[in-house]
Amino acid sequence: MERIMAVVSSERKYADRLCNYVNRKCDLIYTAVAFEDMESCIGFGRNHRVEMILADREIIYGNGAFSGRDLPSARTIVLDDSSAYSASPGPHTENGTLVLRKYQPAEQLIRGIIERCPETEIRKKIPHAGKPARIIGVYSPAGANARNEFSIALSRHLNTLCRTLYLDLSEFSGFAALTGEPRENGLSDLLYCQKEGTLTAARINAVIRSFEGIDHIPPMRFADDRNAVCGEDYVKLLHTVFGCTPYEAAVVNMQNFAGEVSEIMDVCETVYVPYHRDTISEMQIAEFDEYLLTLERQQASSGIVRVPLPSVSQPIPMGTYIDSLMYGPVGDLVRELEQG
Repeated sequence: MERIMAVVSSERKYADRLCNYVNRKCDLIYTAVAFEDMESCIGFGRNHRVEMILADREIIYGNGAFSGRDLPSARTIVLDDSSAYSASPGPHTENGTLVLRKYQPAEQLIRGIIERCPETEIRKKIPHAGKPARIIGVYSPAGANARNEFSIALSRHLNTLCRTLYLDLSEFSGFAALTGEPRENGLSDLLYCQKEGTLTAARINAVIRSFEGIDHIPPMRFADDRNAVCGEDYVKLLHTVFGCTPYEAAVVNMQNFAGEVSEIMDVCETVYVPYHRDTISEMQIAEFDEYLLTLERQQASSGIVRVPLPSVSQPIPMGTYIDSLMYGPVGDLVRELEQG
């Protein structure tokens, strides 16, 4: 019998998106089902194995409060969108019930459940042990320069803390010129094998390269290859990589919002948006912020961190590019962000 995670929210779009995320992930044991009220959830639970309920605070504690007697085997978790949550120390318990922030990236919400309910089985068994992997996105509507500088510095820094993989989704990344390696179809090959059902751990490990402290999959060689790929393909590939390699984190350098950021951001712990402090860039960031408000995706948007980059007085020479980034103002900023 399917093991059900019920998501009960008066915001149907929120419940549908969270359920879609849970059901897309190949490493979660639950099938998620959305409900707009507890009465419907209880009725469903009479014939199905509901083991976990994530519900709005108003539904749990409001009029006709849910007592849990109708679904005694289900663990209840409160989704709190009230201003009072910001004063609490992150995930916490109230009268024995776990309380999580409602509007946060879905991956972070699931991680909160795993960390606070260690006795509850959430993920399927995977070949490597350890904590759930971190996926950190980097995107900027204000130019590739800021995005690439920040992504490379972040990948190098995180790789000193834990095994971190760098993934560049740019159309023309320039990364092969930086590393001096021949341009390979690393990412394209993995995505092709994934679609054909022939992707193996050996194939994944064969394409991963390392350069000056950055482990990476060579970017797509041909720009046209990107037309056959969507954000969900990248997400599926990342989870496969984490399942058969020792990597604990990934930095994903994303070029396009539509088809990439809009889908990948749901599994990101954080999406950094770096930009330089010039007039055009600041106008582009402001326009991006306005666009986010139209998406009605507060849980994902709350994980976006805007990062104004320090100005660099002169171009960085290619021969010392990564070290210059790491020990210059951009590297200092990355270390400060990750420590905070």
